[in-house]
Amino acid sequence: MTDVDVACRTDIGNHHRVNQDAGGAWAFARADGEGAALLVVADGVSAGRHSEEASRLAVTILRDRLAPVLEAPAIDLHESRGSLVRAIEAANALIAQRPHTEVTSADSTTVVAAALLGGSLVGAWVGDSRIYLVRRDSATRLTTDHSWAEGVVSRGLMTVDQAAADSRAHVIMRWLGPPQDRDVGIETFETAVVDGDLVLCCTDGLYMYFAPPYGSEDEIAHVLSQEAELGRALETLVEIALRRGGYDNITVAALRVSGATSSDRITDEVPIVDPGAPFE
Repeated sequence: MTDVDVACRTDIGNHHRVNQDAGGAWAFARADGEGAALLVVADGVSAGRHSEEASRLAVTILRDRLAPVLEAPAIDLHESRGSLVRAIEAANALIAQRPHTEVTSADSTTVVAAALLGGSLVGAWVGDSRIYLVRRDSATRLTTDHSWAEGVVSRGLMTVDQAAADSRAHVIMRWLGPPQDRDVGIETFETAVVDGDLVLCCTDGLYMYFAPPYGSEDEIAHVLSQEAELGRALETLVEIALRRGGYDNITVAALRVSGATSSDRITDEVPIVDPGAPFE
């Protein structure tokens, strides 16, 4: 049987008056004894007048829709993956209906979500918030940023350093809430988890400070491995991001898996991910 521990932390950061991030982490009791959990993180887009309401709406809808699915006695990986997509679609539709005067100032948000059921994990995302799988001493990113920078790097038009130095680096290409477009380009993945794995969802306010020139993603794994209490470990990650600048809002949600078993071929390797449609 699989047990799961969850935690979530958020901080307004050093330079903002409003926290436009939202997040949550929930563990669910199941009759079959398998561990089930949901992580959701949303980063309200600053161009919107009240994007903090968009991010909170996204988190609430995903929690309300996924909780009964993950608690159900007969649920498989395919069904939970579809439920994640449908919940994000519903959040997008409701956010797009919010009053706005111009498309450029419409309330909007990124969203990333990970659902655990036993030894299996499914994820879905829109935007540049991320999911990491932390195994032993390394952190592996399971998502691709829907950002201008990641797009030009993936096409070979710029190096990572060149894109990072460009003024357009943090411009996102997909988000929830565009009034003119119902298809927001949701991507998904499936992967297996094993005993001791941690799954972490976070906004760019966190991960930007665990990348050059500030640090490395494997520092995330080091912090998590040094602290037994998951909530305290997340607090340490937030504290590091604040010390290194803390320019943006910071939100992180995580789960730790105990007792999950999977095939030997992936136990010591980077997880095998079954992606959805590639980022274009």
